[in-house]
Amino acid sequence: MSKVFIQYSDNVNAFAEPREKKIIVCINTIADLLNEASKSVNLLICDQETIKNLNSQYRNKNQTTDILSWAYDESEMIQIPGEPEIWGDLALCLDVCVKQAQASRWDIETELIRLLVHGLSHLAGYDHQTPEDEKKMLRLETELLSKIGFDDIYNPVE
Repeated sequence: MSKVFIQYSDNVNAFAEPREKKIIVCINTIADLLNEASKSVNLLICDQETIKNLNSQYRNKNQTTDILSWAYDESEMIQIPGEPEIWGDLALCLDVCVKQAQASRWDIETELIRLLVHGLSHLAGYDHQTPEDEKKMLRLETELLSKIGFDDIYNPVE
């Protein structure tokens, strides 16, 4: 089971904290499916200002985004005996999550889980820089979401 560390921006704490158990279960399940269950994940649930600053600092994009991910390079890490290896960090913008949920016409928790799956897929080495890579990543995300009970999230049946 992964060790999950969650931090909150002050103004998102009231929404996210009651959902913490569901978030941890989701991360642990996906980590297990990706054979990364022994590693830890740090998650920041934040506001638009924080995600915009992080996006600007690390990606040179001065705009908000839904989720950012930073995978750790095992060769550069110092392993502390008795502690799990760090898989990576995620920063999820709750404000963008809410807007995307409304636009997609599903509940906020569904979007939260979709974004976590997306971020964890990045930690597993997937990206969407080319159309082919995007297809591979979307296929993985669809498979993972299906395994945790979210069938056809990208192709809803009308």
